[in-house]
Amino acid sequence: MATDGFGDRVAIQNGGARLTYAELFAAAGAAAHTVAATGAERLAVLDVNSLAVPVGLFAAAWAGVPFVRSTIALTGTELDALLTSIAPPIS
Repeated sequence: MATDGFGDRVAIQNGGARLTYAELFAAAGAAAHTVAATGAERLAVLDVNSLAVPVGLFAAAWAGVPFVRSTIALTGTELDALLTSIAPPIS
């Protein structure tokens, strides 16, 4: 509904980077299509705070898979454990 009514308005902003509702809808839809086409069972994002996080969140919801948010603040051991628990990745 936001895309139809307010597509040109800024939906998400992180510093100078921003996405309008129409851009967010397009990016999340494209990512959801990729997730569904690969048969992935979840979508993981390991990133600093960027626009990839909300795009990934909406894409996972659209694709009907869990969203796994991680942070670069994890130790190497913690990150290895997380990656092992969500394997296999899309290749």
